[in-house]
Amino acid sequence: MKKKLILLVLAASMIFVGCGKTDSTSNGKYTPGTYTGVADGFGGKLELEVELSEDSIKRVEIKSHSETEGIGTKAIESLPEEIVSKNSADVEVVSGATMTSKAIIAAVNDAMKDFVSKKETVALKDGVYTGEATGYQGPLKVEVTISGEKITEVKVLDNVETVGIGSKALDALSKSIVENNSVGVDTLSGATASSKAIISAVTNAIEVAGGDISKYNTKVEMEKGEDQTVTSDVVIVGAGGAGITAAIEAKLQGADNVVVIEKMDITGGNTRMSGGEFAAPGNWVQKKEGITDDSVDQYYKDILEGGYNIGNPDLVRIIAENALPTAEWLRDECKVEFKDEQSWYGGHKVARTLWPKGDGPQYMDTLEEKARGLGVEFYLQTEAEELITDESGKVVGVNATHKNGAKYTFNANNGVILATGGFGKNVEMRQKYNKNWPTLDESIPSTNSPAITGDGIEMGQGVGANVIDMEHIQLYPVNNPATGNYYYIDYARLNSTALLVNKEGKRFVNEKGTRDVISDATLKQTDSKVYEIIDAGVVKEQQLYEKYAAEIEQAQKQGVLKIGTLEEVCEYFGVPTDSVKETIEHYNGMVEAGKDEDFGRTENFNKIGEGPYFMFSSVVSVHHTMGGLQIDESARVLNKDGNAIAGLYAAGEVTGGIHGGNRLGSVAVPDTAIFGRIAAQSCVNKK
Repeated sequence: MKKKLILLVLAASMIFVGCGKTDSTSNGKYTPGTYTGVADGFGGKLELEVELSEDSIKRVEIKSHSETEGIGTKAIESLPEEIVSKNSADVEVVSGATMTSKAIIAAVNDAMKDFVSKKETVALKDGVYTGEATGYQGPLKVEVTISGEKITEVKVLDNVETVGIGSKALDALSKSIVENNSVGVDTLSGATASSKAIISAVTNAIEVAGGDISKYNTKVEMEKGEDQTVTSDVVIVGAGGAGITAAIEAKLQGADNVVVIEKMDITGGNTRMSGGEFAAPGNWVQKKEGITDDSVDQYYKDILEGGYNIGNPDLVRIIAENALPTAEWLRDECKVEFKDEQSWYGGHKVARTLWPKGDGPQYMDTLEEKARGLGVEFYLQTEAEELITDESGKVVGVNATHKNGAKYTFNANNGVILATGGFGKNVEMRQKYNKNWPTLDESIPSTNSPAITGDGIEMGQGVGANVIDMEHIQLYPVNNPATGNYYYIDYARLNSTALLVNKEGKRFVNEKGTRDVISDATLKQTDSKVYEIIDAGVVKEQQLYEKYAAEIEQAQKQGVLKIGTLEEVCEYFGVPTDSVKETIEHYNGMVEAGKDEDFGRTENFNKIGEGPYFMFSSVVSVHHTMGGLQIDESARVLNKDGNAIAGLYAAGEVTGGIHGGNRLGSVAVPDTAIFGRIAAQSCVNKK
C-alpha cells in the first residue's frame, strides 16, 4: 500500500548546476535548463538531474546513489517517470522503499528550489503540535511544544525503535533540538536512521502547524574544543564488549585510573547490535534442562573444528576453559541478567548458548553502568588515530581527535588495550584481504556497526604488529535485503524448524549448517537471494508476534516479508508454488523416514506444518572478520618476529588467530569478555 507523502524538505547544502539555455526574461513557470539536486537516501547521498522546460519537468535522472538493490531501486526505477508524468514532485512513496522515495522527492525539490512557491507561514502560536515520520523500525510520533516561537519540549510518543540503540538517539536528539531551538542538529552515530526520523517528525510537526521551518533549521555547529593531555594507568581504545569488560577488570585489578576512548556517540560497538549470545559449557540453564553431555573439551573441539582447525589451539582452549567462569562473573559481579532459556547454534554439538535479557543493548548498558560505577572515564566522540611509542618502542599512549576538533594526547602509565573490533564495514580492507568469496565489494552489505572499520588493526600495524588470518571473513547467511541486517524472526530457523528455498522453490542447503556453508550455498543461487519459510506452528511456538512485532510490521512495509497461504506467499515473491509444495512434501517424507538424504540435517528435523506461513527474502552480509592482530595467551600483541610489543594488548574482534576460518555463533561475546579481562590483567600487572 502506498502512503501519501507529506513533503519534509530540510534546508541543506545542495548543488545547483545550470546547463543549456537560461532566459531570465522567460514568462514561463520555470527557467529552462538542467539542474542538480542532492538528498540523503537510505544508503547515503542520492544525486539526480532535473531537466525543465518553461512549463514542465521534462526529465528526472538519478545520477548516483547507494540504495539497496531490489528495495530502494524500486523507487529509483518508478518515481522519476511518475514525477515527469505528474509534472510535480507531489507523488506517493513506493511501498517498502519509503526512505529512498523521500530522498528522490527531496532531491527533485532541491533541484527546483528556485521555482517552488513558498508556503505562506505565520508565527507559530504557543501550543503542542504532533508530527510523524518513519524510523528504522517503523512509525514514530512526537509532540512538539512551542512557547514564544521557541521549541521548549520534544516528547516522543509512539515508536518501535530498538531499545538501547534507536532509543538513545530519540533521547539525545529530543534534548539537542530543544537546547538549540533547531532541527539542524547532528545525528547520533550508531543510530543514524532513528536520528533522522525524530528530526523529520519534529519538522513535520512544525510544518503541519503552518510554521516556517527555516526559522528552526539553523545548522548547529560544534565549537572547537581545547586540546588536552590525559594521563591514566590503562588506556583502552574502543567501548564495545571487549573494551568495557577490560575497563571493569582493570579497575577490579587495582588500576587507579582507567580511560576508554570511543569514536562513536554511544558505546557498544557490534556487541550492542547483537543478541549478546554467550556459549558456555556446563552452564546453569543446561543443568535445569537436563543437558549433561557437554564439556569444556567438547566446546574446545567444536570451536576448533568449526574454524577448520585453523585457529590457535592454545587461544581456543582459553575460551573453552574460561567461558563458564566468565559467564558467572558477568552474572554475579557485573549483574548481567540472563534469560531462563538457551539456544543451539550451528557447529555446536549441544545447546549451550545463554541469552542476556534485553539482548546486546541491555548487556552493554549493564556493563557500562558497572564501569562508570567503578570510576572508569569515557571519552566519546573521540577517535584514536595513532599509538605513541617511546625510544625503546614501548607503547606509551594514544593520539586522538575529538569530534569538536580538539586534539587529545592520552598517556598510558601501564599500557594500551586495543578493542576496536574488526573491519566488516571497511569495504577497501574487505576487498584487500578477501580470498574466499567472489567479491566483498559495496554490493555485499554488512551487519556491523559503522564503527567497525579496522582502525585498531591499522594502528597496531603502525607500530610493527603482525596480523593473522586476515583472509577469513565471515558472511551471515540470512539478512533483510532492505537493511543488510539479520532478521530476529530468523531465530525460528536457529531454534526450531524452517526451510530455506531458492528462487526456483528448491531446498539447497542444510538449514542448520554453519554460517559459511549456508552463505556459500546462498551465493550460488539465482540473484544470490533465497527465501525462508516458517509454518504457523513454529510462529506460535517461537512467539514471533509477541517478541518481534515491530520487525514483522516493518519487514512487511519493506516488501521483504509476506504472511499468508503457501500460494499467496509464493506468488508475492515470484517463487513457483508447485515447486515449493513438492519441496515440502519431499522434506516431510524424509522426516517420516528419519533421515535427510539431501543435506544431512539432524537438528530440529521436524515436518513443515500448516499455514498461514511466514516467507521472507534473504541475502548474505559481512558479519565477522576472523583475522586481526596476533596475540599470545596473555593478550599481548605480537610483532612479526613473534615477540610481544611492550605496552600493547588487544582483545575481541580486533585480534586474529582464535576462530580460524569460521566463527561459530555465540562465541564472539565469550571471546570479548574472556580476552578483555585477560588483557586488563596483563596490562595492570605490566606483563
